[in-house]
Amino acid sequence: MNEQQIEQAVLDSKLILSLTVKEINQMLTIVGRYPFDEVHALIQRIKEEGQPQINAILAKLNEKAVTDAAVQAKRDEETPNE
Repeated sequence: MNEQQIEQAVLDSKLILSLTVKEINQMLTIVGRYPFDEVHALIQRIKEEGQPQINAILAKLNEKAVTDAAVQAKRDEETPNE
């Protein structure tokens, strides 16, 4: 494998990054300054990969809120009214 083939293999490789939503939004803000036709595919790819993860986070937060509300309701039932 020559140097050019190695470089191409690296460029074609996929990476898994662990970034916060805030960091991704910062990147999108910067990328958004470029002409649309140059960046729209990248932005779409980020959205396609990120949205299911955001949905999962929101579902967990919603589940926690429901559980917390049920626990609080149970406590309220057990607390005598004064």
